[in-house]
Amino acid sequence: MLFYRKRSFAFLVLGAFFFVASSFSESFALMLCTSLRPSESESLRQVFERENPDVKIAAVRLHAQDLVKKIVAEAREGKKDCDVIISGLVATGTYLQELKNGYLARYYPLAGKVIPEELRDPEGYWTAVYQHRFGIVYSPEIFPIAPSFQDLAREREQKLLIDSRNPIWYLGLRQYFGATKAREFLKGLTEGKAVGAINNIIPMVIASKRASAGIASERMVKDLKGKGALIEWSEKTRPIISSTGAVFLSRGSNLEQAKRFADFVLSSGGQGILERSGYFPVRSDMQKMSPGAHYVRQVSLKEHQEASAEYVGIVNQR
Repeated sequence: MLFYRKRSFAFLVLGAFFFVASSFSESFALMLCTSLRPSESESLRQVFERENPDVKIAAVRLHAQDLVKKIVAEAREGKKDCDVIISGLVATGTYLQELKNGYLARYYPLAGKVIPEELRDPEGYWTAVYQHRFGIVYSPEIFPIAPSFQDLAREREQKLLIDSRNPIWYLGLRQYFGATKAREFLKGLTEGKAVGAINNIIPMVIASKRASAGIASERMVKDLKGKGALIEWSEKTRPIISSTGAVFLSRGSNLEQAKRFADFVLSSGGQGILERSGYFPVRSDMQKMSPGAHYVRQVSLKEHQEASAEYVGIVNQR
């Protein structure tokens, strides 16, 4: 009788263990690696987890260039810490050929029919999730009328803030004008007056009246204007250079859950979250990017390195 009770208790404990273990096995943890701001990735996480209670997301936020270094290092070491990657298409796409070799998974989103062809990879390795415009940011107290690039080139007294670390805008200029004309354009615009600053900081410096104008992302201006800052984004910007962010999925045991998260980001709800953060949605049934914007296309690693070196040399020239 005592043996029977002990054995029954043992089976009870064993049964409880399997119940708890099976409960944990039904909950998946996804690692999101992104260059989105923490507030943006957190908004996506909260809504997704509410709609998908069996999936929990942990996020790692890095600058786009640092994020690329991380995933390239993972690929070369045979590791896959990141399940979902949301970052700049050009920065990550520079290493696409290498990452396709065993690291990235193919993925065709449910929303594919409403994503323009130029914003999704025909091989399925990436899909765009947002766009934002680069152009002239200025202080309306110094420039009562929105300036054009020609106006800024003629203005010799005022300094021009420009991101000296990220060449994405210059890559767009090279694709739009051609390499020679883009080089002359940048020299004429920045000669003797360029001041290096990080893209996210430029609008804040201008809003604080410590500079009059700069080249930066429009979404940062929207954010500051919403808080009452005196700052504007010039609609006279020509050309308008558009940068694209994309989602990439890594191969691994969490791939099906990663696809669910990517489909959520591309849904009207997920796109709405990014739109409220100042991005342009990529879905054709939502707000469109302004006509005439030039999308920065993918480039080879060699072209990226050449353009970066040229850009840094011109911007930092005194």
